[in-house]
Amino acid sequence: MLSPRLNGPTAGLLKMTEIRDISRRRSVLLTTEGTYPHTVGGVSTWCQTLIEEMPEIDFTVFAHMMNPFVAEAYDRPGNADLVQVPIWGVEEPAEFNPKMSPRRVLVLSALMNEATAKQLFCPLLQEMLEMIVEPHRFDAVRFGEIMYEMHRYFRHHDYRGTFRTRAVWETFREVVLVAQGIDPRDESWEDVEPETEPTPQEIVQRLTQLRKGSKRKNDGKATHSHRVPRLFEATEAMRIIYRLLTPLNYEIPETDVVHATAAAFCGLPGIIRKIESGTPFLVTEHGVYMREQALFLGRVGFPYHLRRFFIQFVSAISRSVYRYADQVSPVCEYNARWERRNGVTEKQLRVIYNGVDTDRFRPREVRRPSEPTVVMISRVDPLKDLETALRVADRVRQDIPDVRFRHFGPAPDREYDQMCKKLWNELDLGANFEWMGSTKDAPAAYNQGDVVLLTSISEAFPYTVIEAMMCGKPVVSTNVGGVPEAVADLGYTARIRDVDGLAEGVIRLLQQPVAERAQLAQDCRERTLELFTIDQSIDEYRTSYQLLATGERRSVVHRPAARAATPAAGALLLPPTVPAAPPVPAPAPSAIPDAPAAFEPVVPWDLPVPAAASSLPEPPAPDDRVTYLPPPIEYRDDDGGVSTTAFDEQAVPDAPTDIETARRMLRSPSALARRSAVEAVPDLFDVVEAIDRLSKVLRSDPDHLVRSAAATALGELFGGDQEVG
Repeated sequence: MLSPRLNGPTAGLLKMTEIRDISRRRSVLLTTEGTYPHTVGGVSTWCQTLIEEMPEIDFTVFAHMMNPFVAEAYDRPGNADLVQVPIWGVEEPAEFNPKMSPRRVLVLSALMNEATAKQLFCPLLQEMLEMIVEPHRFDAVRFGEIMYEMHRYFRHHDYRGTFRTRAVWETFREVVLVAQGIDPRDESWEDVEPETEPTPQEIVQRLTQLRKGSKRKNDGKATHSHRVPRLFEATEAMRIIYRLLTPLNYEIPETDVVHATAAAFCGLPGIIRKIESGTPFLVTEHGVYMREQALFLGRVGFPYHLRRFFIQFVSAISRSVYRYADQVSPVCEYNARWERRNGVTEKQLRVIYNGVDTDRFRPREVRRPSEPTVVMISRVDPLKDLETALRVADRVRQDIPDVRFRHFGPAPDREYDQMCKKLWNELDLGANFEWMGSTKDAPAAYNQGDVVLLTSISEAFPYTVIEAMMCGKPVVSTNVGGVPEAVADLGYTARIRDVDGLAEGVIRLLQQPVAERAQLAQDCRERTLELFTIDQSIDEYRTSYQLLATGERRSVVHRPAARAATPAAGALLLPPTVPAAPPVPAPAPSAIPDAPAAFEPVVPWDLPVPAAASSLPEPPAPDDRVTYLPPPIEYRDDDGGVSTTAFDEQAVPDAPTDIETARRMLRSPSALARRSAVEAVPDLFDVVEAIDRLSKVLRSDPDHLVRSAAATALGELFGGDQEVG
């Protein structure tokens, strides 16, 4: 049973009647996305621990999974049921809905028709899309209501059949074309039906669109042509909507509390239950979902407009989840900065740090090198920036020649692993840096070292730091995410890719006198025992469940007096890339001609970025552009054309003042020119393209200083004094 005793500032808040009420078993709907119980990782381990440590709670895990054939990676405790929600890899989502009998699936499919979709579903879809593609229409409360109304619709109508109707496609096409400034009635925009068998001529037309895309002039106000999205991007955007809204086709179990593990699509059940029955809603953010997706899109090869639509869709979902949550609990204060910028109030916020097992992670005697030793535990991945770690080792051995660096962790990225091994050979590190491979005994690995090093360019609140400190090991780390909150003054932090700063921290710790080192080890352990234990973390969630279920912590979602589109203070509005067109009157449904499904939606995206990035500057007149001395260098631009620009290898070029010059400079053989262009990217490009270009530079530029400049520029976009955190 739940104990009525509450700890800390919450003690004494509950009345005696409420204490008697919480003595019964409580139920929690724990919603996950691509994690527990199907994959192993930090969030999954956290979920397993949460369930195991609260046997008095009945959990139902509502798991968004990649496909229905993924096996469970954990032995679920007896107090946890599972509802599996496959997002991909299924033809008919209803087949895997445990509440949907095969007979009902067939009946709903047979009854589905165009008139039903047009009358009942398309108005909801249209309103949802308009909120995504037009900033002044977004209303987080109404967006959540639309999700609920769609959920009610799918209780009585076929999910797959609805999305396959012509009415749905035409609604999508019309909304995005109008937002793009295109009249859907203009028959010059030819298209093909997405669900019919194309003719040979249509196949040629579609392949041409995929290969080249379309172009139209930007009303003469820009010096470069405007890219109109391809048919492929539009159909893929519709497919993303179809897949990611799959949870709306499921009945949401009734519980005392809904607990989402991210402000993501797994938060939709919380919105639905909050609207339908007032169920209290808690959101935990291990990382910031909106930010993580932006970083992810910077690494994958999605076409530009598809990336833009996806991040805007994610933004709308996240901001609506925040609006409906009674409590938002980031795992560190650093994450809370993002959440405040996206509408979370101080009343909703309650930071709950992750915790580690105090018995498993502790100082202990292990077999270890006799030399001064630095330990790293991480996967071999670009985000962990092991290139910097290798350079730190090279720098440290200049002062401490016999130092040993030991890296533990898998190498899932073969290409990056080979790049790191090549640098290891070039630096001739030999025994100074050892690749130990994966380990199943992390505490033993930590205890092999005198210092633990983390060189990541992006983290939220890494377990590595608090696990190391629990083992009595001081940490030297990049100051990403919540790392400074954990380390405080018991270790050293430096900017990302700051080889000298990180090396200096390692050297100082390794050269400490024995007595000071012993005291520091004790202080590290005591700090983590005070703040970062599993028991403390679980007690915080237990208390939160109690207060939410009994109504002590419950927010009320009030509809604004008017759905005006005044953004929150500091909010960033992505500007349209074409001048706003006059409103196009909607034609009668029967008169809508075929038109290309082209779009470039714009939505409020409240990432904390510099004010300078909130609008795209007009390109300067040709006479004002930067010119360079010969000899000229030939470049191939994004459209396959050839242009020339020359750069003086010895001089630092002026920063570009327009997008086209910046693009050319980013491809320059001169590292100085590329660095100058990188520093201007946040001011010249819109957020989506800026993240994409900077991420590519960070991954692949051969020059260390250029990569460092890209990391700093990404930090500007993500609004952190600690750069990319």
